Amino acid sequence: MKKQIAILYRLPHLTIEEFKEFYETRHVPFIIGLVPGLVRYVRNYPKDGANVPWDAMTEVWIDDSDATSASSKTETMKELERQAQKEAVKFLDLARAQFIDVDESVTPDHLLRPSLQSA
Repeated sequence: MKKQIAILYRLPHLTIEEFKEFYETRHVPFIIGLVPGLVRYVRNYPKDGANVPWDAMTEVWIDDSDATSASSKTETMKELERQAQKEAVKFLDLARAQFIDVDESVTPDHLLRPSLQSA
């Protein structure tokens, strides 16, 4: 499983509400149709009053099996990626965006909730 985090910034002429609306209603459905092997797609928006410079932090999990990796190298996928970037420039400041491949480390439930083990 491959995981990528993106730190995203809206274009300066968009309000946060316009940014979220475009992202959720136009870009998300486009990406869901674009990425083969997409397993999970989470958008995190700062709550009011949060002191952060970004407008969204996205987490994407992709099945990186050989079949998925091979299909992502096809000319069709390259064209779809170009289309996704063309769509993204309508609401994202891509010059500031950061896309980071990460290794996820999850704390097991039994360590977080030891009282459940004794019940």
